Amino acid sequence: MQEAGLQFKCTLLMVQHIRSNIVLLFLVLLLLLEVYTHALL
Repeated sequence: MQEAGLQFKCTLLMVQHIRSNIVLLFLVLLLLLEVYTHALL
């Protein structure tokens, strides 16, 4: 039972980590888009 709980916690941490990474990637993409549009104009 303890093993399953530990695995669940690890999975939860992984999901949170991936989520924050996606947010970071999104922000970087927005920044690049901003720079790109300014470069075009």
